[in-house]
This record gives sequence, structure tokens and C-alpha cells, in this order.
Amino acid sequence: MKTGETLAAFACPKCSDTRSTVVDSRPTQQGNIRRRRRCLSCNERYTTFETVSAMKVTANVMTTTIARLERQLDAVALTIEFLKDAIQQTDMEK
Repeated sequence: MKTGETLAAFACPKCSDTRSTVVDSRPTQQGNIRRRRRCLSCNERYTTFETVSAMKVTANVMTTTIARLERQLDAVALTIEFLKDAIQQTDMEK
């Protein structure tokens, strides 16, 4: 996320409005992300600490990729079976 970008996931502690602008963003020593935000409604500044959870995203991508590969392999297997049947029928006609 770039400085000045809006995100509606965090509510302002003063007015509870979810519209905010990121004023500053930097990583912490623990590997989290510290963001200074400014509420677009009351101009209150507050800090959020965000945790990156790449494992869940990676797992979802892997599951989706495996499912796609399985569908492609099924299609290839069906094509091979179809070709085998076509060749056998051609041989039988001779």
C-alpha cells in the first residue's frame, strides 16, 4: 500500500468512520507493518499494526493450481482414451 491510499477496513477510534488515508507506512522489527492513518471524517490520526499472512494465500493458490492441473490431466486422459478407441476401430475396419 502506498502513502495516501485509502482503505476501509479500519475504523477511526474517535468517530468510528471507516474512511481513512495512509499517511506513513513502515515495517516493524517483528515483521508486521505499522501504518499511520488519518480519518477522512474528523482528521484524527491513529496507528494500525498489520500482519502479513502469506501462508494462507499460498495455500489457496496451491489448491487452485492443483485443481486446475487435475482438470487438465483429466482432459488429456480423455483425449488419449478417445484416440486409442479411434485407432482400435480403424484397425478393426481393415
